[in-house]
Amino acid sequence: MCSTWLLTKAALTWQPLLIEAVLLTLLMSFHVTVEPAQETFTVNADETILSAAKQQGLPLPHACQSGTCGACQAHLDSGHVSVLQVQQALSEADLNHGQILLCCTAAQSDVVVTMPKYQGAQAIVPHIMPTKISGLVIYGNYAVLTLALPKNKSLHFHPGQYADVLLRQQQRRSYSIAAYDETNHTLELHVRRHADGVFSEPLFSGKLPINSMLRLQLPLGSFALQENAKPLLMLATGTGIAPIKAMLAQLVRTASPRPLALYWGMSQNEWFYDTAAIMALMGAMPHAQIHLVASHPSAAWAGLSGHVQDCAIRNHPDLHNHEVYACGNPHMIDDAYMRCINECGLPESAFFADRFTPTTHNA
Repeated sequence: MCSTWLLTKAALTWQPLLIEAVLLTLLMSFHVTVEPAQETFTVNADETILSAAKQQGLPLPHACQSGTCGACQAHLDSGHVSVLQVQQALSEADLNHGQILLCCTAAQSDVVVTMPKYQGAQAIVPHIMPTKISGLVIYGNYAVLTLALPKNKSLHFHPGQYADVLLRQQQRRSYSIAAYDETNHTLELHVRRHADGVFSEPLFSGKLPINSMLRLQLPLGSFALQENAKPLLMLATGTGIAPIKAMLAQLVRTASPRPLALYWGMSQNEWFYDTAAIMALMGAMPHAQIHLVASHPSAAWAGLSGHVQDCAIRNHPDLHNHEVYACGNPHMIDDAYMRCINECGLPESAFFADRFTPTTHNA
């Protein structure tokens, strides 16, 4: 009895000290530096890095703020962080390579992270804009959606970025910007139909007809072309062709001489859509070639079969001097990343990706 009382008394004696230590830790602040922009800001130990950046007016890339989109992905160069919520958008390979999501992590020391595409104060700040559905072309379970922007608004974005469609009950769905017509103030998005999808199903079923109003937040994300002369290898699955289409238009517009090979994959060869527009862009570049790849083709299919990364690596075994841009299925991106680096000699810094991570609800 006596020993029990002494132990309890000791615990009570130390309890205030433990509470004080915890409170001191929570009240501690650290410095976070974002490279290569060389921006430094202060963050408390009990808040996410992204939250602190937003409060201090820094336009770090972000969208969902819940770990599902991957827009705020960064490489942890030094320091320690704690994970406050599941980083759903990161693969095992990402985690093993030191990637973190700033919306899910809190600093536990001074931290340095790298966000290669973040331009610091020069970054384009996302904003909310009203739009109106002005066109819809449906190809089976895929659609090309045209949205009219206000005539007095100009859209500034980097080809490769995306927009969030803002829905009721704080829901949002992300779609890459496939094209922007500056003259007509129209924006093009590509949408895949999902059963009971909160946005795609009303769109495909006609419940969102022409002239329906939508709200967008844009531009978001950091997927964008680098400005150099390296040959390009582009990989896309499904609607992953959308940001690639915007990049192709940029290459055509700037008369880029960069050699380009594009591999676009679908499960069924009948599912390819908007091919005339894609082919027209590819045909405008003398050093560009496109390969359509079907993983489960029909007997009459004369194109490539299998997975896009398999076909691309087989045809491009040496990627030492290339840049690779991949968009679409997370498995394709993870596999392409590992194999391009380990089998083809691609520098890690030359792989750029936009992973289409499924939302926790239907699209």
